[in-house]
Amino acid sequence: MKKIKFIILFFILFIFKAKADECFENGISSGDPNQNSFVIWTKLTCSKNNENIVKYQVSTDKEFNHIVKEGLVETNINKGNTIKVLVDNLKPDFNYYYRFIYNNSYSDIGKTITLPYRKNKIRIAFVSCQDYNAGYFTPYKAILELKPDLVVMLGDFIYEHPKKVENSPRFDNTGHAKDLDSYRRKYSLYLNDPYLKELLKNIPIIAIWDDHEVLNDYGGKDLKERNPELLNSAYKAYFEYLPIREQEDFKIYRNFYIPNLVNLVLIDGRQYRDKKVCNRGFSFYCNELSKNPSLEYLGNEQKEWLKNIINNNKKEWLILGNNTLLMDLKLLGISINFDQWDGFAKEKNDILEFISNKINLPLIVITGDVHIFSKGDIYFKNKIIAKEYSTASIASPDYLIVNILQKFVPIIIPNVNFLETSYKGFILADFYKNKANIKMYAVNNNNTYSGYFLLKEFIQVK
Repeated sequence: MKKIKFIILFFILFIFKAKADECFENGISSGDPNQNSFVIWTKLTCSKNNENIVKYQVSTDKEFNHIVKEGLVETNINKGNTIKVLVDNLKPDFNYYYRFIYNNSYSDIGKTITLPYRKNKIRIAFVSCQDYNAGYFTPYKAILELKPDLVVMLGDFIYEHPKKVENSPRFDNTGHAKDLDSYRRKYSLYLNDPYLKELLKNIPIIAIWDDHEVLNDYGGKDLKERNPELLNSAYKAYFEYLPIREQEDFKIYRNFYIPNLVNLVLIDGRQYRDKKVCNRGFSFYCNELSKNPSLEYLGNEQKEWLKNIINNNKKEWLILGNNTLLMDLKLLGISINFDQWDGFAKEKNDILEFISNKINLPLIVITGDVHIFSKGDIYFKNKIIAKEYSTASIASPDYLIVNILQKFVPIIIPNVNFLETSYKGFILADFYKNKANIKMYAVNNNNTYSGYFLLKEFIQVK
């Protein structure tokens, strides 16, 4: 009799799980936490109705015996059936659990946090560049095992134009994103990666975009004139599918502050920038064009916002989450990548001069985009004013020529102290009041998870 009851119970749980998977196929996520709130997200995938009501619950325990917040949220086809809730009036420095309910179907249970007002340490993982065509997102499994408090995505959450990658076990068959529906399909596909789905369920994410969420190497000011519908569709899909706080005009630059410990500042290096001056690298002609004083990278409003944060920073670590390299990447004084800050020389120098005038600013720049691990010095007038660390990609194609030449880069570009191009991975940083421990981790295999290893470690003190 007990055996029959067990079989019946197992069958019921199996059906229940099947319904949950059917209704919430893209998983759940949380993000943008502060001391008393965070955003939770999911997408309803089992209903063909134009309008639907989904329930959310937030609890202090995994069994949901102590529900502190719950409510009903309407979603519809105009939102892509996505659900995003700002949950507020919560306790600081607290673990919370959340879930969604549609009819009798329950989502998985997610775990998230609120930020503290007082803390002696915080652990943050920094990631960038996840190309579905280049293999599974296995670094996220390693991140879960290392248990950071937050994950910061520095851009290229999706790739708009799928290209086949040699030796990859999968291919994005959604095509080239060119309108709202195709961008939505792209996010739905990416969110079904098992490693990404498990990470988003368990750790809050704070995200900014780079270029591939829209179009390779684009400048927002230029694209807004040439193809505003494409730009709007890409941004709308981004805000629909990520647990990011809603802002007017798709504003994503923002900061997250823990007094006396860190001020995490995230910038938007795409929406307000001009078109890059040249596609070519190492060109005297292009290098002169990049010095045009009218070229904008951040735009005036964001630039003043950033300067104000720098100016008002007290003794916290100022962590600049940055989407393209800020340090010089030049040969014989000539820029070799005009899509980076080097391509906007006047605005770059304005920011660096402002930083250099701030005495004892504990600034750390952490950057995505380049698919490589690196550490370098940021100079202004022959003086080192900050260190910059770039993270390798979560998944991207290998570039054999770059791997061959990597040993020579610190010789021909002396402000680059460390470079490793051969691995996929992430940066994991522990921030203490007077010390930052920055570790670069690589995974053994990008196609099937087989562990990770510490590639390089750096200590920075105030």
